[in-house]
Amino acid sequence: MMMNLKILNTLHLSFCLAVLFFALATYFSYSGTTTFTTKMASASSYFLLFPLVALLSITIGNTLFSRILLKARQLETFEQKTAKYQSGLIIRCALIEGGAFLNIVAFMLSGNLIFMVFAGISLLALLSCKPSKAKVVADLELSFPDTERL
Repeated sequence: MMMNLKILNTLHLSFCLAVLFFALATYFSYSGTTTFTTKMASASSYFLLFPLVALLSITIGNTLFSRILLKARQLETFEQKTAKYQSGLIIRCALIEGGAFLNIVAFMLSGNLIFMVFAGISLLALLSCKPSKAKVVADLELSFPDTERL
């Protein structure tokens, strides 16, 4: 299986656009009064967990991706390395996207814009992990013949 960066970039773009469009649709369709407060004592206690879950999903996604990269670097063939890279990137993006979606739903339920801030932080984290040829070469420590196959 040869890795195609266009396909990988399309997958990454779909993760980013899903978060962006869901956040925009939720914000513009919200019919209640929006607030921006960090005082969440009046809300249910589980709302305190949503921002934490977003930050943890970013951290866990990056950690898992790093561990998968360590395993990928030890593989023999280019195809094995790139397949491992693809699965790692998808896992990383899915975890970050999950934290963003959770905060968008929290905004839907409460109208508190602080949850949109954490969804935005998750979106920025998603944008920062966009795959490029230089990143893949550096992450997988590829040498000359394999770098031309990307």
